[in-house]
Amino acid sequence: MIPWLALLMSYCCLNGATGEGTQLERIERCQTRCSQGLICKTRTDYWFAPVCQDPTKGLNSTTVFHNVGISTVMRCEGKQKCMLHLRIQTVVQLTDSIHGVSICTNSAGMMTNCHIINFTKASRRLMSGLPVTVDNDFTEVSPNQQLQVIVKTVPSYCGITWASKYHTPGKKSS
Repeated sequence: MIPWLALLMSYCCLNGATGEGTQLERIERCQTRCSQGLICKTRTDYWFAPVCQDPTKGLNSTTVFHNVGISTVMRCEGKQKCMLHLRIQTVVQLTDSIHGVSICTNSAGMMTNCHIINFTKASRRLMSGLPVTVDNDFTEVSPNQQLQVIVKTVPSYCGITWASKYHTPGKKSS
């Protein structure tokens, strides 16, 4: 644990730089944030993806997900225990048939890690037809880790997915 922590601290904190030359944002706690007026609740869920349903008319990946972004943030407990977390942000065009989003990460040799973000029925009704922002930073990651990130609707509609590969910052080899 100490060598990993020393690597992380020297890389993220003392040098203050990632591979792109920017400082990692520090967070106080892991959380999910949604647009003002949209009430969302997060839970860790399923080991096996649910069977997808046929999407309602007009729904497709390009009309549902916009401006999806992935970044790495750091959360520290005291001065010694720092952990990297993956932050996934997206804008979702909310409709009556979308009850939330699922954010899953896969890494070689690791189990799939999924977080389900459900929107309450009342806030869905109020915000239907509007673009809403969802921001989640619950997934703990390691330096220099290759991940696949998948964002889907809840319920899961066939073909309505956003997927990308992401490489977490890490100490460059000499």
